[in-house]
Amino acid sequence: EEIDALMAKFCVERLHFVGTDMATNYIKSTVDAMDNETFELYLKYHFTICERCDLVGASNHTLDIFRKR
Repeated sequence: EEIDALMAKFCVERLHFVGTDMATNYIKSTVDAMDNETFELYLKYHFTICERCDLVGASNHTLDIFRKR
């Protein structure tokens, strides 16, 4: 909401709002220990949830991508 209020002052449109670390922050050692096949599955999961509005707040870091109009 705060970012929306800030960006409303500019002539831009939001393309993506992404949670960049999501669950990874909470299971770092598990992710580090994954073999390549398991990590690929984890990435598919991550990319499935990383833009869900109801889950982005679980991320410690976010990326907000806008385009000038």
